[in-house]
Amino acid sequence: MNHFLKPALVVGSMMLGLAACVQPVNSDLTGTPEVYIPPVKPSFDPVKQNEAPPKPGAKEKFTQKEDLAGQKAVPMDILFVVDTSQSMCSDQASLAKNINRFVEGFLKNDKIDFHIGVTVTWDSKLYGTANRKYKNGELRPVYGQGSNVRFVTPKTKDLANTLSKTLYVGFEAYDPKNPATTGPETEELFSPVMAALSDEMLSGVNAGFRRPEAHLAIVMVTDTEDATPDMIDPSKTMKAAVLAADLKSKVRGEATVTVLAALARLDEMVQFQKGQNPGLTSFNKAFPNGSLSRCADYSVDPAIVPALKGPEQIAELVRLMKGSAFDLRTKDFGGQMAGLGRTLINKAMNFKIVLKKVPDVSEPITVKMNGKVLPKGDLKGWTYLPDTNQIILNEGLNLGELEQFQVEIDFTVLN
Repeated sequence: MNHFLKPALVVGSMMLGLAACVQPVNSDLTGTPEVYIPPVKPSFDPVKQNEAPPKPGAKEKFTQKEDLAGQKAVPMDILFVVDTSQSMCSDQASLAKNINRFVEGFLKNDKIDFHIGVTVTWDSKLYGTANRKYKNGELRPVYGQGSNVRFVTPKTKDLANTLSKTLYVGFEAYDPKNPATTGPETEELFSPVMAALSDEMLSGVNAGFRRPEAHLAIVMVTDTEDATPDMIDPSKTMKAAVLAADLKSKVRGEATVTVLAALARLDEMVQFQKGQNPGLTSFNKAFPNGSLSRCADYSVDPAIVPALKGPEQIAELVRLMKGSAFDLRTKDFGGQMAGLGRTLINKAMNFKIVLKKVPDVSEPITVKMNGKVLPKGDLKGWTYLPDTNQIILNEGLNLGELEQFQVEIDFTVLN
């Protein structure tokens, strides 16, 4: 046989063998082949229907880290109201000398975008018809900055010294034709605040000072009680509650309002109110050893001496606005001013952190600041707000004194 035909015969034989192995597919009358459909596997195993469901896995632990150093600076507007009566001689000097202690915390911390303006007391009876250079509530020009600059900011050069000289307003003659007259006789501190924050002033000479979204702080420095006439009945003195309500309307959003003060006879008044002067039933009665008439020892506004009064309405305003005050004649004026500054910084730097997951409040939540565990619910710790899922770093933490703001929050995630 021809050798070239052998491969062909072999291939032919293989093809016949394969054909013999293939089974014919049954067809219906139309010639369509049948389709094989495998049985459907049940979605459950009947054998396991009576077994208990599996136990859930371990709860998820979550750590959230935040660097607050990159947060935007918090705005705060601070208004000083300074008494310009003659009896404030040494007190104005103390204020000017120690204002550096007040601003030292602000200068060290770039997280506060502050505006600081200065206005002075008013006397409606004397100044109502007088030709005044400055109107009630008008911010005084910043020293060395020209007449158009009315408040200092973090960009003000030589800020502490500039503010010191701006605050030292001296004693103003209420009648330019009679320079011998020195300052108000019936000092008003509430009306200058309302005037300074009025639409008229804020759209005029005080423009740019007040920012509605900024925290607002009022600092009163006086040796007497407020004598602002009541808006309804001028024969009555305006009550602290009226000004408190007005101030609260001046802020919006999460901004706060605070009132601070340096007041004459504050310590004595507080001692009396606490009952630390036995036998006295009325504040109008004399204190033992004449402790409320020590005018020979230091200067106090004459108006509150014969009446044996203290700064009751101003102290009440401070209380209503959750602020703080100190006695004008304290031996540590600088330290007290530094304390007022820290109070404002702590209020402004009340950081809020939105959590990325919802914590299970039945499990512990740990908050650390720069590696230190903070107490829950404490003034110097933190608070959790479930409605907004936020951690609040409370104002007592003295955040203004920190250079780093590394926060770490550990919690169990709510299933």
